[in-house]
Amino acid sequence: MTNYLISVELNDNHREPALLAALEIFEDRIQAMSSLWFVCTPWSAEQVRAYLGRHLGPNDSLIVEALPVNEGWSGWVGKDVRDWLEKHLGPPC
Repeated sequence: MTNYLISVELNDNHREPALLAALEIFEDRIQAMSSLWFVCTPWSAEQVRAYLGRHLGPNDSLIVEALPVNEGWSGWVGKDVRDWLEKHLGPPC
């Protein structure tokens, strides 16, 4: 299993419902900000990008970044996000 940060910028908000529905395939996920999710999946980054990319338009942006485990993390996030990060990535810096 790999942990990913997924960041999306939609330039046409009518795609948002389809994108949100597509993200539900990742059972172990949490939305950290309005356009940023953390997911844990056996998929490769390329598989995640290809799957989510089907729900994006030509002017939208998508980043899928694998996250290292036990190398620390830092952020100002809610308790639910902090708990997810600690469970999957280890303690904060």
